[in-house]
Amino acid sequence: MKRWIIAACAACAMFSAGAAAQEVPAAPMIAPPPGQQELCGVFVRQPASVSYIPVEGFSILTAPTPFTRPAGQPYVDAVICDRPSIYLGANDHRVLTDLSVPLFLRSGPRLATLEVNEGALRLRFIRGEPTPEEAQALGVALDQAQTAAAAQRRP
Repeated sequence: MKRWIIAACAACAMFSAGAAAQEVPAAPMIAPPPGQQELCGVFVRQPASVSYIPVEGFSILTAPTPFTRPAGQPYVDAVICDRPSIYLGANDHRVLTDLSVPLFLRSGPRLATLEVNEGALRLRFIRGEPTPEEAQALGVALDQAQTAAAAQRRP
């Protein structure tokens, strides 16, 4: 099932002309540039397909915690956010802990997913690769997210 969602996400990402036309910055970012917001949506499994539903005003970077499904979306199989670069926000891990679904991050033609693998958070690139600077920043951010997720599980 997980592979099916990933394959559907990758297919939808390929057909999103607006996201594919974005220029991919070389440097990692901890937060979006002033005036730029991420664009997020959800994947919802239908009987014969997976639908990508963009959700106006839905942002993982600015949403209050704990996260809840976007209004009008009773079912969510994954969250996907278009960002100017692939980076982890301070609460990105909460998509997994609060909604129990994977988070996909898309920047231009690149696509990565934040997921749980053998009990630990993992950021995996499905398409493309991080720049060396991004890889370093993502490693630090992933360690911080793992610590935050572990603290969230403790009573």
